[in-house]
Formats: sequence, C-alpha cells, structure tokens
Amino acid sequence: MKHWIIISLLFWVSLPAFTQEIRVKSYKQLNNDLTARTMERLDGNDEPCSIIKITSTGKGFTFGGDVIGEPIIRTGETMIYVPEGTRRITIRHPKYGVLRYEIPRVQKQAVYELVLKLIEDKNNKIRTLVLPTLGYNPEQLSYGLMVGLVKRTGGYVKAKYNFNNLSTSGWECNDTGTLLDGAESLPWYSGHTETSRLAITGGLLQRLWKSGYIYAGAGWGFRTLGWETTDGMWIKNIDHSYRGVEAELGLILRFGGFAVSAGAQTNQFKYVEANMGIGIMF
Repeated sequence: MKHWIIISLLFWVSLPAFTQEIRVKSYKQLNNDLTARTMERLDGNDEPCSIIKITSTGKGFTFGGDVIGEPIIRTGETMIYVPEGTRRITIRHPKYGVLRYEIPRVQKQAVYELVLKLIEDKNNKIRTLVLPTLGYNPEQLSYGLMVGLVKRTGGYVKAKYNFNNLSTSGWECNDTGTLLDGAESLPWYSGHTETSRLAITGGLLQRLWKSGYIYAGAGWGFRTLGWETTDGMWIKNIDHSYRGVEAELGLILRFGGFAVSAGAQTNQFKYVEANMGIGIMF
C-alpha cells in the first residue's frame, strides 16, 4: 500500500495538462473599413501596413509572425499590424494554447477581420462526487459515504461505519483466549464475536483521463474485535483490534452522471479491507 501511494503521486506529477483549443470561426476582408489609412503604421521598409482585427471573448492573447509594433487592444477586439504579403500569424494564449493560422496573402493597406472561437475542454469542469461505499473484509462489512469536488485535481472526504458500537468490559485477550491481566485461568467463551469499525479519511482526487480518476487519502479509524464470555461480558481481542492511521488508494470511473469505485484501505498496514462504491458524479 505504501508503494502504491508513492507511485501514484509520482504519476500525477508526470501527467500533462489538459489543454484547451483556439479555432478560427471566420476570416474576411473588410472592404469598407479605412482604419489602415486613418491609423496608419509603417513597416520596416516604410511601407504602410495592413490591419487584422481579431475578435474574441477571451483576453490575454499574444501574437507572433510578421506583426509590426504593439497590438492595439479595444473591448472585444485586438488590432495587429502586418506588412503586405503576410501569409501566417501565430496566436498564443496561456490557457487555450497556440494557433498557427495560414491566411490568404495580405493586400497592401487592407483591413481584415479574424473571429476566434475558444473551445473549452468539456471534461475540464468542476464535478461533484457523491458516492455511497461498502468496505469488505471476510470478517465484517462497513458502510460509508464519500463526497468530493474535482476538476483536474480535487479532494474528497469519506466516513465509514459498521453501525455497531461494541462496548467491551475493559478486559483484553489474545488469540488463545488468555486474559492479559495475568489471570491464571481462561474465561469461558460463548463462541459469539462482534466487530466495531469506524474510519474517517480525506485526500486527493486526480483525473487521469476523460472519465477515470484516482484517489489517495489518509485519516484515522479503528477496528475492534470482541469475544463474548458465557456470562455475557465482551472481551477485546487485541490480536485483531487496531486503532490509528488509515490509508487508502483507489480508482473511480465515471459513466455519464454515474460513478463506480474500487480500492483498498488499511489501518496501520495491519488490517486491510476492500472498498467498493456506486454513486453519482455531476
């Protein structure tokens, strides 16, 4: 379990960012626009430039290629100056990436309109996870709820309980049934056993691909095994009772608005149980 967590953390660091996309919605010459003449700018050969008016709902663009001087930024529009004959411009954005756009040969002192469309990754949205879970060990079942928020990286909290608040008498025994207070004789046991299980954990949710997520977390919990004596007392078996740090690792798959999970959880790396869940992710 320790090695799984370390490997998964290294894997997250190596994951590439989920990029967005810049597309060209339209490109056309504005024959009646005289901006290139009324706001003239000369290129390196003292020839008048043409203008490309770039419209987009986004901000933060930078431009490369044969761009002359600094762009002029207006509300919803950026004007760049290019020399006659320009055939390509490069548009960069820190979120949406790079677009290298081939354009028809730019005419002298003309004005063009380039409309950009910013494509959001439909998977790159904040999702809410509500996942009832089942903890399985051959000796007991426990039931819980996992709640999380995730975009590419997020977090979760989970609580799990077996709905049995076992109260022992304060006596403790080992697997042989021997009491640990130095008693010389063994108590008589009825053969009935009960367990109590509680775990509260939280941690990291990481999207690995379109509909796959990995989770890893830690917390605190306990698992208590009680043996009943013939006179109705419950004695705690310390060889199968654990209290302390919880650790878990698992995978969540999303199918539309539904989610299923599978993983493993341990208390102090001594007690181990499988985790399964079916819920919603929207």
